[in-house]
Amino acid sequence: MAPLGLLLPIALWLTFQHKPGWYRPISADDAITQRARLEVANLADSISDALVHRRPFELVLSDHSLNEWLAALPQVWPDVAEQWPRELTQPAVSFQRDRIRLGVHGETRGWRVILGFAFLLSADDGDDAMRLTLSGMQGGSLPIPRFLIRRSLQSAAENHADTAALTAQPDPTRPLELENLLDSPRSVDEWFAGVRVRNRFIWPNGRRPFRIGALSITDGELRARLDPL
Repeated sequence: MAPLGLLLPIALWLTFQHKPGWYRPISADDAITQRARLEVANLADSISDALVHRRPFELVLSDHSLNEWLAALPQVWPDVAEQWPRELTQPAVSFQRDRIRLGVHGETRGWRVILGFAFLLSADDGDDAMRLTLSGMQGGSLPIPRFLIRRSLQSAAENHADTAALTAQPDPTRPLELENLLDSPRSVDEWFAGVRVRNRFIWPNGRRPFRIGALSITDGELRARLDPL
């Protein structure tokens, strides 16, 4: 039993340090940075043209493109990048059927690990809100028990109200203005039950209100229909 008792902690530690196959952060070079800048500008122009003329817009977004944008964030949108926690680096998103995975390289008190979060996001026609549900969290490839998630995320949940109030302030320099986007959850358990996400946005060009009328997530791709209000 002694060898088994020794091997089990080693196996758990290796699983905790393992890099999941879906986690593929991108390092931005000049070509990626320029492509990200151009793609975001073109997408913003297309959305603006549709919403200003009160036409629905079909948004199709691949996780690879989104990860290039995230990699280019410090160079293209430094003011946004400055708001990202410094202990969390190399963010990467993976779209999988009906869910979104977010991975980051976390470091605190000398510990380094790839943290993975799995979310479900749903939107229905005619509803004034979407639902965001935390379906799991991993360290490397090791699922993290809910009580440990509760302990590590509770402070973030308690501070959410201040952050939400800040992001709700009008800012014409941002491509999207969020209006009380997320109802403040009182506990981590509420994230697992699902939190309400306000489905109403303001596009700055002409201050056009819109909502997400339909949303689907498949492997590698997110589709959303933006409906003017």
